[in-house]
This record gives sequence, C-alpha cells and structure tokens, in this order.
Amino acid sequence: MTSLQETIVGDTRSSLLVLLGAVSFVLLIACANVANLLLVRATARKRELATRAALGAGRGHIIRQLLTESLVVSLTGGFLGLVLGFVGVRLLLAISPGSIPRIGESGSAVMLDLNVLLFTLGVSVFTGIVFGLVPAITASRNNLAAALNESSSRSSVGFRSGKVRSVLVITEMALALVLVVGATLLIRTLMKLQAVDPGFDTRNVVTMAMSIGGERYQKTSGVAQIIRDGTEAPQHGPGVTNAAAACCLPLQGGLGLPFDILGRPKGDNPSTGGGGYFPISWSYFEAFKVPILRGRNFTEHDDGTAPGVVIVNEAMPNNTGPKAIR
Repeated sequence: MTSLQETIVGDTRSSLLVLLGAVSFVLLIACANVANLLLVRATARKRELATRAALGAGRGHIIRQLLTESLVVSLTGGFLGLVLGFVGVRLLLAISPGSIPRIGESGSAVMLDLNVLLFTLGVSVFTGIVFGLVPAITASRNNLAAALNESSSRSSVGFRSGKVRSVLVITEMALALVLVVGATLLIRTLMKLQAVDPGFDTRNVVTMAMSIGGERYQKTSGVAQIIRDGTEAPQHGPGVTNAAAACCLPLQGGLGLPFDILGRPKGDNPSTGGGGYFPISWSYFEAFKVPILRGRNFTEHDDGTAPGVVIVNEAMPNNTGPKAIR
C-alpha cells in the first residue's frame, strides 16, 4: 500500500529536490560573492571605521552597523528575487507545465502564499547575517593607529582579511565547478534518455482507468462486450484514430503468468518459468505504435470462439528457446 500523496507526487519529488539543490548552490555562490565584495568594501572603509572607533564607537556597534548594511542588501535581493522568481515561474508554466502534479491549469495553482513569503524572508535574513558577519568581524579588528596613519588614497589588506577573501573565492569556485559539472551530467543524461526508444509512442495518447464488477462480468463474454463497446465508441469522436483497452499501461507491470519450459526439470518449483501477462484488445499495439517484429497482430476476430493467440516479446524466446514454450 502507498499513500495518496506518494502516488500523486512521488515521481516528481526527486526532480524538484535536484532542482532545489541546484538553486541552493547558486545561492551559496551569490552569497560568497557578496561576502567577498563586502570584505573589499570594508577594507576601503578602514579609515572611516577606525575614525568611528576612535570617537568612541565600540566593536559591537561597528559590527551591528555593518550587519545592518548587509541585511539591507540581502532583503533587497530577496524582494527582487521573489518578484523575478514569481514572474519566471509563471512564464515557465505558461510555456510548458510539464508533468508536475497539482499545479492547476497552466500553473494557476502556483501562487505566492504565506509559506513562500516566510521562507524567502528567512533565507534573506539568514544569508544576510551569516555572510555579513565575517566581513563585519574582520573589519572591526582594525588597528586604529595603523588605519588612521594610512593615506586616504591607499589602503592595505591585512593577512587575516586576505585569507578570508581567498577562502571565499576558493569556495565560490568550488561550488561553481560542482554546479557546472552537475548541470552538464544532467543535460547529458536527459539527452540520452530522450534518445532511448522505449518501443512505444505516447504522443497524443490519452488514457483513463476504470473498474468493473457484478455478475455480468463474471464471464469472459461480458468483459469482451464492454471492451468492444469501450473501444468502438470513442473511435467515432473527432480526432480519434484508435482506441484500445488493456489491464496495464506500458512499463506499468502486468499480471503474473507461470508456465512450463519443456525439457527443464521442475524440482521443488510448481513451474519452470514465469513472466508478465498483459491482456489487451486487438487495437492496443496500433494505439501505442508498438511494432510487431514477427508473426501477426491480434485482430477483432480473436474472440472466445477462436483458437488461442499470444504475442511474446523478444526476451522470452531468447531465454527459453523458441521451441521450448508450451
């Protein structure tokens, strides 16, 4: 048993988590870049900060001032990112909503709610404090005498400040490298997946599922009649070229079917072979454009009065032998 939520969003969760990871890397790169710029700006303001300290401003006051400036930058960036992100998401959903569930028609259910606003605010405040704290602490450690004696047209970079900047640059380059390599691998994987021929074509194919019950369908004739009615009626609709019925969709699994392979001892097993069994209507292969490699396709005359007919895939005769199936 699986939960309804897992059934609806299970296939999409992994893709969205990968996208979230990529966005997080971009955020970290931007934060490292901004922190580096704040360090450079604090270095250029050494005389100003030293003058404030000489006039009585404590180290905590200077750190609070620089953190306030960092928060203003991060909150402004968060607001602009929120606006641009919302517009970008709307454009992407309008172009191609893809297979993301529960987003409404053309993404109408995707909107800015309180959770998104609080998350954006939290990320902005967190990044502003964390990545503004290092430049603030570094700038507050200035040597007052050395800073005041420096020429206003010349500013030196201390060993500690230069080391922090080097670490930020290295971190930024490492994150960018990981992001580029990951994006390249994802693009390569997507191209290879698109080049794979699954053996069927789902373009312009619409599916629906239903269940049947009652005494009428206890016999094969009742099941055959509803399948015949369900596949013939839609073909008269506009734009419909084919209609078919089956127990399962391609790659969705099937019913278990044990069988015996001649010449292979059973031992303790009730059967010597087994596979997946898919009861389908005669037009199933035409609807999904599945090619018949050898033999013939099912026809509408293959009913309960006709001899039994079965179509097997390539793997079955190759693994069991073409003359070994009973």
